[in-house]
Amino acid sequence: MNLWMVWILGTRILPITLLVPKTLSTLQIGLREMTEIQTGASMISLLETNWEAIREECLAVTDLTQWPERGIYEGTWDVYGLWDLQGNLIEGHAKECPRTTKILQKVPRLRTAGFSILRAGAIIKPHLGYTDAVLRCHLGLVVPEGDCALKVEDQVYQWEEGKAFTFDDTLLHSAWNRTNHDRYVLLLDFYK
Repeated sequence: MNLWMVWILGTRILPITLLVPKTLSTLQIGLREMTEIQTGASMISLLETNWEAIREECLAVTDLTQWPERGIYEGTWDVYGLWDLQGNLIEGHAKECPRTTKILQKVPRLRTAGFSILRAGAIIKPHLGYTDAVLRCHLGLVVPEGDCALKVEDQVYQWEEGKAFTFDDTLLHSAWNRTNHDRYVLLLDFYK
């Protein structure tokens, strides 16, 4: 089994490079506890290899809803769930996105997944996640050029189309899209 193991020291992540393929392009940010986590490098590879098929289905969906916690953002933040917060597949949405669903069924320890669309000009205010049992992964699907980024504590990351990264959303984080175009990502949580 091809596993990616990282040692967590404060908020710095040091991959054990012998276990990580040189071509693996991920960014691990915002993890704080001194512990050992095993994350399948195959998950990142799976997402990045299939990102165009995922993007195609994402752009075709029409039944979007606004993120329910409206107090944490300004502007429009739309979502389209594939797995709910309890880890259950949302059958109707899965039928609309069969390739994405099939890909996500291969993700180890998947808890929740869906598309996140941060509309032009939207800002997600600094906030904390709810559980330290999971890590969050973002896969860039449509990323406008310009000031469009995620900040976890003091680290800023700009999404890239076709690239995935994970972070600990129990750390203070925010996001913004200060461009004239919408940003689309696949967002998923998986158990540590």
